[in-house]
Amino acid sequence: VYTMPISGGLPIRWTYERDASITNSWTPDGKVVYNTRAYSKVPDNQIITIDLDTKEKKRIPLAQASEASYNSIGKTVYFVRPAYHRNVTKRYKGGTARQIWQFTQGADEAIKLTKEHLGGSHHPMWFSGRVYFISDRDGMMNIWSMNENGEDLKQHTTHKEFDVRSASISKGTIVYQMAADLWQHNLASNKSKKINIKLVSDLDQLREKWDDNPAQYITSVHSDADGERIIITARGRVFVAPVKSGRFVAFTDKAAVRFRDAVFSHDGAHIYT
Repeated sequence: VYTMPISGGLPIRWTYERDASITNSWTPDGKVVYNTRAYSKVPDNQIITIDLDTKEKKRIPLAQASEASYNSIGKTVYFVRPAYHRNVTKRYKGGTARQIWQFTQGADEAIKLTKEHLGGSHHPMWFSGRVYFISDRDGMMNIWSMNENGEDLKQHTTHKEFDVRSASISKGTIVYQMAADLWQHNLASNKSKKINIKLVSDLDQLREKWDDNPAQYITSVHSDADGERIIITARGRVFVAPVKSGRFVAFTDKAAVRFRDAVFSHDGAHIYT
């Protein structure tokens, strides 16, 4: 887990644990919330908070919990169990489908909120008395919401082509990933739009590049029967070069084809690759 100034600058590292630490959100009083398996005696995630002033870590007393989001008071946490296990099967309804739970400080046990749907429900985000989350209730992963008791279900996005994969909320705006793009959903207008991101770059990878030692990329060299020409294969391309003087021929017109081990025919009239 790292933090850094929103305007840019040096990052600060906060965790040095034996297992991955995945950031979730913030508590209302400014603590970082993350989940890890580092403190569990079984391979289950736990929720941890870090006080950035005192560097104190606190474990939330839940045996299985990840993707945590707190309400405005900070006494109730909405979380997911079981943890994400890299299964992205469409409309999966098995025993490891993620579900959303609620735990209030001082309660005897957590309460399952998404008990009416066997499919996946995850990435809970509390905002203004409702819990927004991602679910495949309509066959695709979209953003839904429910009240704090798991009732009054509402659908907010209706994407049909690609699933919504992850989401985060701030001040009434949800930013989420869909395919290779980032989208934002305004809760007040209940409308979504793609965020057009422009990266300013010198595009170094597209600049002309001169290599001081091109021979290192050669994978095969063969001579013709008369020893007057050689055929070179390098970086998937084929070149015919004269031994002494003559014409240098490059077979580079087929950009989508990768050549290997090119050789001359017995009479030198053709090339086999």
